Amino acid sequence: MVKNPTNILLALSFLVGLSACSKPSDPRDVLIPADPRTWKENAELVAAGKSLPEDERELSRSWMMRALVDESFFGDKTKSITLGQAIEEQRKFEAERAAKAK
Repeated sequence: MVKNPTNILLALSFLVGLSACSKPSDPRDVLIPADPRTWKENAELVAAGKSLPEDERELSRSWMMRALVDESFFGDKTKSITLGQAIEEQRKFEAERAAKAK
């Protein structure tokens, strides 16, 4: 039998808290902040971008450039999404653009 359930609850709480604070294991899970001015200084985002395969790194850069242009010239506010979501959005954008070009 458990003699002191409080210690077990504290240990479980500590483990849950630790897992919640850990960095995403997949760089695609890293959040791109909504404010583009913070992208360069965001160490987690920069490291995640560097760890992506080259094709996905290029897609994420293209999404970010598009987001910057949209915000600068059209006033569209950048949304906060993960690198994986940005990569998929850029893939769709490029596929649609290629289809229109045909």
